[in-house]
Amino acid sequence: YTENKLESLKKICCCIREIFGFDFDCFDFHMEQDSHQNRLITDWLKSVQESVRGAGLHSYEGNQDDLKYFLKNVKITKLLEISPIVNENCHIDLPRNLEYLSIKNANFVKLGQILKMNCKNIILENTNLTNHDAFVFLKKWISMKWNLNLEYFQIG
Repeated sequence: YTENKLESLKKICCCIREIFGFDFDCFDFHMEQDSHQNRLITDWLKSVQESVRGAGLHSYEGNQDDLKYFLKNVKITKLLEISPIVNENCHIDLPRNLEYLSIKNANFVKLGQILKMNCKNIILENTNLTNHDAFVFLKKWISMKWNLNLEYFQIG
């Protein structure tokens, strides 16, 4: 337990980087209700390295702007798992070229966003997608007009 989470995070990460001499591979971020703290952590991560291979982002109702801010400012290169609690009308720009994308509570994901993705593995849980939406992207995938890299796709 610590009073100042950001300072503790900085100290721990600085020690790890000094001892082992490498950047962070993956970053698991449980966003707080305090938006200022979330943005400070995002800005700090962006300042210490250019990108992360993977990220797990867990947000709560009311901090969807912090989730958007993180995704806009931190480059994720391989895998992303998001557990957001956001309004279904919220628009979040998702990375398009990942090996693995998993979104729990994907009620905000629209057909247009899916058709822009070029991920190898896509898992979307609790979506508002319709049977017609599923038909559209299946038809585009079969006709090779969408995501030729796709190996696994799950919606629920």
